[in-house]
Amino acid sequence: ILSTYPGPVSHVAVQFPDPQFKKKHHKRRVVNSGLMDVLAEGLKEGAHVFFQSDVEEAAAQMRDRADLCEYFKREGEYTARDEMFDAAACADGSDDSLWTNDGKRAKFSGGSDKQPADYGDWLMGPNPIGVMTEREVQNTTLEEPVYRAMFVRT
Repeated sequence: ILSTYPGPVSHVAVQFPDPQFKKKHHKRRVVNSGLMDVLAEGLKEGAHVFFQSDVEEAAAQMRDRADLCEYFKREGEYTARDEMFDAAACADGSDDSLWTNDGKRAKFSGGSDKQPADYGDWLMGPNPIGVMTEREVQNTTLEEPVYRAMFVRT
């Protein structure tokens, strides 16, 4: 698509993709090393790539796979990442114990009744694109989280 587009692409957004919860279907997830390679090759320096999902597992894997791509760097301010979270295991999908069957945080450190609901490391603030999807509006209305990350092509 990028090679046939009639002009420069300045923004790419992957918003609320199917999380493909079953392990055997993880290979169908949209953001993988192949997509990151296509974006690295097809986008010019300064182009932005934006990810968001209401499923932390899916959003974390998109974010961590982009982090591994040398042609992209994060943009914006992020919440703190929980020390027990293994980004490499998340990116390659090798640690099923990180997540519940519906993509929520599964590992908690002992001793405290107040545990964070997620592993952290999310873009702070509202959607930087400025146009909310229907899913985003729904989650905001229901006070449910939306996990975001923004990258710039270097």
